[in-house]
Amino acid sequence: MSKHERGDLGFDFRVANDGEVEIQYNGKTVSTLKGGRASKFVKKMDSVKFLEQQQMMASMTRANKHVNERPSKNSAEKYLD
Repeated sequence: MSKHERGDLGFDFRVANDGEVEIQYNGKTVSTLKGGRASKFVKKMDSVKFLEQQQMMASMTRANKHVNERPSKNSAEKYLD
């Protein structure tokens, strides 16, 4: 079974000691969250399964469609409530 068949879209995230969150796509940082947005993100990721995590990070970063375009600052807000 390939990664894609398991729902792995190539996203991962890392939480730094200062609470900053880096969202990575295929090993490259595509988005960084700080402060309250970072803590909401981590809390949300802890409450959902792997497949939903992948889909949320893809939607938040839009890296699955437009790798060279940066999402608006508010694009993540609907996932962090």
